[in-house]
Amino acid sequence: MFTHDAKVKCEICGKISKNPPALSDHIRMVHTNRHRPRCDSCDSEFYTSATLRKHISTVTHLEKSTRRIFKCEFCLQTFLLKVYLQRHVRMVHENRGNRTCTFCDKRFSTSGNMRRHVEVTHPTSSEKLHSCDKCEYRSHSKVNLARHEKRHNSTNRRECYFCNKQFLYFSSLVTHGRRHTLEQ
Repeated sequence: MFTHDAKVKCEICGKISKNPPALSDHIRMVHTNRHRPRCDSCDSEFYTSATLRKHISTVTHLEKSTRRIFKCEFCLQTFLLKVYLQRHVRMVHENRGNRTCTFCDKRFSTSGNMRRHVEVTHPTSSEKLHSCDKCEYRSHSKVNLARHEKRHNSTNRRECYFCNKQFLYFSSLVTHGRRHTLEQ
């Protein structure tokens, strides 16, 4: 029996598994060139037959005649979920919830998205307010500074299991790793 302390890390992508057998399953499913089940309707690929069956049973692949379609009464748009239709009507036709940038008239669905846009694109002063304490980097945006500061922290780096090359972003490591495993 495995204990809580038996957690192990995948050397290829950094994923933590609860025990060595789970890690072996992860490596076999994700990092090998084995045949993967594929959906005949949309050509999506899955790690297991069970996830393919679950995918096929979703509303996406039901017969069109059994689907309930929600049609917008103002335009030709259709939706599979009523909540998506309601959001569409609110944002597009009622113009509610849309936030417009006062500097460039660009529209945003949330005030948070608009605030980030203004902070990065239209800073209130030309002075770069946020600065890195490890180098000379300065930015108008806290988000950009946080992204930059990751570069200085070696714990954020992911190392390739095959060639030891280091990557800041997990997605870059995965893309790189496919070269070694011949996955496309």
